[in-house]
Formats: sequence, structure tokens, C-alpha cells
Amino acid sequence: MPIRNLFFTLLITGLSGFLMQGCCKVYCGIKTFTVRFINYKVADIDTVLYVKYAANGRFDQKIDSIYEYPYPNQADTIHAGLLMNVEYNKDWKIKLLSTGREYNITAIQTAKKNCTCGSSTYEVISKYNLDGINYNTDIFDLKK
Repeated sequence: MPIRNLFFTLLITGLSGFLMQGCCKVYCGIKTFTVRFINYKVADIDTVLYVKYAANGRFDQKIDSIYEYPYPNQADTIHAGLLMNVEYNKDWKIKLLSTGREYNITAIQTAKKNCTCGSSTYEVISKYNLDGINYNTDIFDLKK
């Protein structure tokens, strides 16, 4: 009996360690957009369209578009964004379909960060240009 218990203990410990390493790699390094809608109402952002363009600052070569239907709570600042692998080396236009408001994002620059486990790194946004103004952050603050 003690050998059987030892075997199961080692098996569970090894399996747990393997799964923990896999989880780290899955969550480390996904390129996302974090967006804060400041002074908007929930109805204003019921449908958000993210449009990807060639990185030339002219917004004349559309590549793809992605709809987001956020389910936010009402507050002065509503958090949203794309939780998928976003291409940082492109220009982006964020359109609020309910209001017709558009935001142009260009010149995205990135920095490398270390993953919380392992020795790999991932990219985060460090600078960008929003409607002609440069920002040094990884969050897009879209003000009404």
C-alpha cells in the first residue's frame, strides 16, 4: 500500500507541475488592447468596431475589422478592449457605432517584458499616437 500511495503522490505532483508550466505559457505574451472609455454612457459603447490598417498613418489600406460588444457597468470610466492577439505593427481606428465617434491610433511602439514564470519575454505597448497626440502608456484613454 505505501508504494501505491507514493506512486500516486509522485504522479499528481508531476502532473500538477506540468500543468502549471503550461498555464504560464498560455497567459504570457498575448498582445491585447486595453481601452478606457472616459465619460461615456454604456449605450454609447454598445458596439465598438476596431479597424486594422497598414501602418502608414493615412488610414487608406484597410486590412481587417473586429467588432466588440462590451457588457460594462456604468461608471465614469468604462474598461474594455480586445483580448486577442493584436498586431501592434499596424494602424488602428476605433469606431463607436452608436455615436459615430472615431479614434485614430498610429505609431505604436512596444517594449519587452519578462513573463512571470520561465525565461521568455513578451511585447507590450509603450508609446502610441492617438489623434495626433503622443502617449507613453499601454492604455488607450478614449475621452468623450
